[in-house]
Amino acid sequence: MLTAVLTTGLVTFGSCWILGFAHHDGLLRRLPPYVVRALAPLFMAAGVWWALGHRTENGWDLDDIPLGQALWSFGFVVVLLRIGPSWERLPRPLARLDGPVTLLNARAVTF
Repeated sequence: MLTAVLTTGLVTFGSCWILGFAHHDGLLRRLPPYVVRALAPLFMAAGVWWALGHRTENGWDLDDIPLGQALWSFGFVVVLLRIGPSWERLPRPLARLDGPVTLLNARAVTF
């Protein structure tokens, strides 16, 4: 059971993890904006379409519909990473949060 949960989680969010590497290496910035505007909503719509056809006992909870969640998340993360700022430092109004944000980011990749 635990193996199935871990495998499903890895498969569901592995694509988003790879997107993070692509963002870090600057590959997402090379995509023309019209490609992101055209394809990301298609992935998100496919995720919603899949979820609507696979209602669970909890309704349309994406946590219980891995393929729907993977497609939706992929499209959403592409949009966020493509339009999100790449800050070397936090902006001046948020500078006092630099320590806690750095601590949380360091813990985000550990179990």
